[in-house]
Amino acid sequence: MTLQDVFSAPGITGVAGGGMGFNVPGCALGPGNPCLYATEFNYQTLAIFDDTGNLLSTCGSSYSDSNPESIPVDTKSSPGAIYVGQADGTHRILKFNLGL
Repeated sequence: MTLQDVFSAPGITGVAGGGMGFNVPGCALGPGNPCLYATEFNYQTLAIFDDTGNLLSTCGSSYSDSNPESIPVDTKSSPGAIYVGQADGTHRILKFNLGL
């Protein structure tokens, strides 16, 4: 196995990511489309990357120390969703619409 690339989110430094999930239909659409969702455990946010590793956006900055960790992606349902599990705080599972 050979390391191909390192994805990073500018402004999010010195923290460990928690979980990652692929949006396969989004990846198939090419650059500029959401492909990889990564939780930033200590930064309390999600980073969204395209298939080339470009950071598209971050979201969910108000987890209130709930530490987002797991992030399965559901592309089978319509319109699709991501589920973010909180390791601390309320321990809820949050559902976000993908808008596929």
